[in-house]
Order: sequence, then structure tokens, then C-alpha cells
Amino acid sequence: MTGHYYLYSSETKRKYPDLRKYKDVWIRVSILGARVYVMSGKKVIYTMYASPGAIKKNGESRTPVGNYRIQEEAGEVFYNNDGVGARYCVSYDQHGVYLFHSVPINNFNSGVKAGKYHYGYKGGAHLTTLGKKPDSHGCVRLSVNDAKWIYEQRLNGGLPVGSKVVLKMH
Repeated sequence: MTGHYYLYSSETKRKYPDLRKYKDVWIRVSILGARVYVMSGKKVIYTMYASPGAIKKNGESRTPVGNYRIQEEAGEVFYNNDGVGARYCVSYDQHGVYLFHSVPINNFNSGVKAGKYHYGYKGGAHLTTLGKKPDSHGCVRLSVNDAKWIYEQRLNGGLPVGSKVVLKMH
């Protein structure tokens, strides 16, 4: 994982699968493993580098552990009141509070510029943790292309509302 890997797909040697062609599609997140597994039954269909919620002093993750469902809320881009946001968001808990989304973007021209967006902030922070460690405020960060694929699968019915999402520490 070198260069601007946070922009591209995690599995570079193959195309993204069309989840509409699979049965019993669900998502498993390993917080400490910093991976997201897209599953069909017990079979892994696709593996993505991730950066779930940072580990707090008490050993818990900022990302809630447990069983959830893909929710209605999804969008191409969002920003919070501080000017930091993300692209390609899909909610799995509390209707827009906990999301799968891209690495952070910002609207104050900080970080690494790619296309019309600035990625990361504070000099590009939070871009190189995908697949390495939990580092978010609670959402599950993905590469830009991986987040776009999950978002598109949510919209086209490959990952419908109600699909199971399981988040575990390991």
C-alpha cells in the first residue's frame, strides 16, 4: 500500500463484483483487522481495506460493535459544520450517524488534492491508515473507489436496505 492507494480499489487485480448476482449478501467488519468483507452466505466475495473507529483508552472502538442493517440514508457527499466530510456514504446505524464512506475530504483546501476534492486534512492526515489501523470517529472509512462501489450497490439493489452488517473487534 503505497502512493495514493486510498483513491483506488482494494483488490486491484480484479473487477468489483455485481452483488445483484449473489444471494444472502451481507457485510462483516473487522475493527482491529481494519478490513471489510462483503459476504455471500459464508463466502467472502470481496475484501476492502478499512479504517473503522479509533480505539478509546478503555479498549473499546468508537465504531459500535454488533449486528446492524443497511439503512435508507445514502449520499454522494457530505460535510460537517467544521468543513470535513466524505464521499459515497451508506448508513448502517442511527440513520446517518454511522456510515460506510470514503476517506475524509475537506472544503478548506488542505490535504491532498485529487480532482475537485481535497482528501484528508491537517496535511493529509487519516489517508494512510486504511487497512492498517482503526482511526475514525466511528464510521467505517474506505478507499474512494471502494466507497463508491458500496454506494452504487446500495442504489442498484445489490446491497439493499435491510442487508445485514456485522461489526466485530476481530
